[in-house]
Amino acid sequence: MEAACRGASEAGGTSLGVLFAGREDGNRWLTGRVREPDLAARVTRLRDESNAWVFLPRGLGTMLELVWMAESVVKGQAAPRPLVLLGDFWRPTIETALAEASGPGRDGLANSIRWASTPAEAVALALPPR
Repeated sequence: MEAACRGASEAGGTSLGVLFAGREDGNRWLTGRVREPDLAARVTRLRDESNAWVFLPRGLGTMLELVWMAESVVKGQAAPRPLVLLGDFWRPTIETALAEASGPGRDGLANSIRWASTPAEAVALALPPR
């Protein structure tokens, strides 16, 4: 996360750290910080405060966040937005999720998924068209 925040900062962008209350302060590249009391509140905040979601390979916490965002779109709790996955690591997870998904937002989720080969491509896919 520090590298992503640093990249955003160096490109003139901002990054919001959604941190657990009473825990660390996040990295030095954050331009904003909010605190949440527990995991459910944290991932809900990440879902609701984001214009796009970008997922890097690996990690159970990342998997939890990815599934939360996808399920939120499928169930109509969040509007579809770019869901960008760097590399192919999450491809089997996404394919399974789409095969199992049923709900009003299933097509919205399917249409929001973007695959990126490089970090620069992930950023470009997350940003709105110019």
